[in-house]
Amino acid sequence: MKKVRIGIDVGGTFTHAVAIDNKTLEIIAYAVTPTTHNAKEGVSAGVVKVFDDIKAKLDKSCEIIFIAHSTTQATNALLEGDVAKVGIIATGHGAEGLKVKIDADIPQIEVSPKKYISSSFFFVDSEENFKNDVVKSLEDCKKNNCDCIVAAAPFSVDDPTKEILIKEQASIKGFQSCGTHEMSGLYGLRARTKTAVINASILPKMVETANMTEKGLAKGNNSNLMVMRSDGGVMSIDEMRKRPLLTLLSGPAAGIAAALAYVRATDAIFLETGGTSTDITAIKSGRSMIRSAVIGGHITYMKTLDCRTVGIAGGSMVKVKNNKIESVGPRSAHIAGLPYLAFTSIEKLGNNLKPILIKPLDNDSDEYLALENEKGDKFAITLTCASNLLGYVTEKDYAFGNIDSIKKGFKSLEKFFNKTSENIAHDIMKKASKPVCDVVTELLKDYDFEGRKVILIGGGGGTSAVVPYVAETMKMEYKTSEHSEVVSAIGAAMAMIRETVEKNIFNPTPKDIEDVKKSAQDAVIKMGAVPESVDVLVEVDSQKNIVRAVASGSIEFQSRDLAQDLKPEEIDETVKKYFGTENISSELLFKNDFYRIYKVTKISKVFFGLFSTKKILIAIVDSKGTIRQQIPNGSFYETDKKTASNKITEILEKHREYGDAGAITKGIFVVVKHKIFDYSSIGAEDRILSMVNKELEEFSDEEKISVIAL
Repeated sequence: MKKVRIGIDVGGTFTHAVAIDNKTLEIIAYAVTPTTHNAKEGVSAGVVKVFDDIKAKLDKSCEIIFIAHSTTQATNALLEGDVAKVGIIATGHGAEGLKVKIDADIPQIEVSPKKYISSSFFFVDSEENFKNDVVKSLEDCKKNNCDCIVAAAPFSVDDPTKEILIKEQASIKGFQSCGTHEMSGLYGLRARTKTAVINASILPKMVETANMTEKGLAKGNNSNLMVMRSDGGVMSIDEMRKRPLLTLLSGPAAGIAAALAYVRATDAIFLETGGTSTDITAIKSGRSMIRSAVIGGHITYMKTLDCRTVGIAGGSMVKVKNNKIESVGPRSAHIAGLPYLAFTSIEKLGNNLKPILIKPLDNDSDEYLALENEKGDKFAITLTCASNLLGYVTEKDYAFGNIDSIKKGFKSLEKFFNKTSENIAHDIMKKASKPVCDVVTELLKDYDFEGRKVILIGGGGGTSAVVPYVAETMKMEYKTSEHSEVVSAIGAAMAMIRETVEKNIFNPTPKDIEDVKKSAQDAVIKMGAVPESVDVLVEVDSQKNIVRAVASGSIEFQSRDLAQDLKPEEIDETVKKYFGTENISSELLFKNDFYRIYKVTKISKVFFGLFSTKKILIAIVDSKGTIRQQIPNGSFYETDKKTASNKITEILEKHREYGDAGAITKGIFVVVKHKIFDYSSIGAEDRILSMVNKELEEFSDEEKISVIAL
């Protein structure tokens, strides 16, 4: 029986679904339907329809083992102010209670211009008549027209008993609720409460949609439904019912999931381009970059993808002033309601084309370029048109258009701009690419990619209209993901179950770190991940006293890669091709059945060629030829399990640095069999040694181990 994974991407215009063979990762079916924003069931109607459509295309022998969908609903609810009124029930006692009254009393929150979350605050003494007063406060919440409840108590991350009791009583009274301890494991009651208020405000709508979606997909399907998180992983629908705020940026996160699992990106900038905008995100060491979500200017305790959006895409129109191209976007052909010149047949285009300036929306002050024929039909000049004319879009690309129509349309612009068609197209591409290049440059700087080889990866239907030109401008390599027009649906199908656990711990011991790690691991297993598939990345932020564990796991083991294993000499050639050969040499340091480790050396001439500088990078490459880790200025060592503890102690001592705050441990990577352990963000040497010894327990004493010191 063929096992199948289904991914569904709910976009602003269309809802796409793909079915993927769990073993080969080949796409075996595809379906699309308009997104059902205005249906009685909301977007869930489209999710159910596209699922039914794709299920009908599958052979009866197929077994669906995984379903996941992205959603724009949380984002849209906050942008449109479609939120519920929140009742905050806070508790404390004595002097502590006085502080709770200040910290947990959250005024209305502006989530978008002139759109607010309103709340009513009630305080209950945690020792005197606690339960009765909670019930009374809940009744007051009803009188104040509150639709959902936030339970807030100090230090609930350590002992959530009081918050749980408030939630239980809220459920009895018919309220949906969340506790601040469910939002984060970090201290700071005000930030936790504010996060919980935003989360609670979308609970009623999100839960209603989740229920309808789950019910609609339940017919003839035994798989648990998963929902995309904003960090590129998925969570169970039960978890979504508790923390719908985690689905912010769910759509872009699905694209990132595809880049990680399907395209196998390691160090890259991922650009997902549609018709109206491009979402730009960074991938470093095979992980998407995450930050605290900012909603209406409020920093929350929820983690979300660091996604930066620019109003440049395939459908972006050309803004004109004084017969000159001023800029490109943000208005698109979709907003103007005009067909692309690129996708218009030569017959439909007609004759006597003349350039005109239009205002896409009635209240627009800017004018955008279009063409009009003798019948009065209008056509948009878009970025897709310019990129097609210049050959950046090829026949195999989704954005490939009608070249004859494009040439004819641009020819009619030459007199208006007093330039050749090619120069006009170049001007359009140059104006459009600048804001995209600026964001790419910011991400490269913000996440310190210095010393690493970084490529651009394009996804989305409009990717070829943007990414090739940006790559050429920035002198960077690029690749376009296969089936880029449905890359987010692929990402949803390929995504791993994920959970992040954070705790405030001053000077954490190895046991403290192990406990946080286990909490994250247990959470993903509870949601359905196979224990053997779970990987946990641990970070220690000594400045903020935070221990963070990010666990990822799969519903079922699968070969997660379309690529075949390469021969050793083919991997050697792949490495040379990736890093180049001009003034660059690569030396094989280590190999096992899963990885090959190379030392890449680059010699650069400086001061007019009078002097040379040497930069060293350690690259860990898997059997498919994928660069799994790049470690600038790394130092390589080899040992075995029997001597690993002593050897790693020596390595850490050798690479110890000293600053104003004392000794600084930069960390290590450890490679053993199929595992790469990342200890680059752990800090103290005793923590690293304890974690290494724990991780190595499952391996034999003779197992070869590689250590790369930072």
